[in-house]
Amino acid sequence: MSWKISLMVLMTGTLIPIQAGINGALARKTGSPMFAATVSFLIGTLFLLAIVPLVGNALPKWADVRETPWWVWSGGLVGAVYVVLVIMAVQKVGASTLIVFVVAGQMIASLLIDHFGLIGFPEVAINGKRLMGAALLIGGVLLVRSS
Repeated sequence: MSWKISLMVLMTGTLIPIQAGINGALARKTGSPMFAATVSFLIGTLFLLAIVPLVGNALPKWADVRETPWWVWSGGLVGAVYVVLVIMAVQKVGASTLIVFVVAGQMIASLLIDHFGLIGFPEVAINGKRLMGAALLIGGVLLVRSS
């Protein structure tokens, strides 16, 4: 992976606790995590609609849309559940504890998704190195959580 892609992904990771904090603050002020999540997705949708013409991504052909498997439409649902749960949790556990648990969950799910080649990913078997890396990450979770 190039250093530019690595840096971009690293910077992308910084957005997750920022988003959680912003959405959590809105939920605290309004008293509603569901409202905060709805606002988050509404603003995100409006932003995406506004930049589509600017980035040159043409809309897909209707035939391509019709031929997609049913499960590819569930990304928004998964995202909505994630955002609501993060909004509810961040107010109780704080940013660092929230993120270490999210990252640990991502690592566990990623190992399984790769191992079985689920949802379009190539199969990458779980091996000792990968398990050790996950164990070290989860060990980090426990260290951050205990602080």
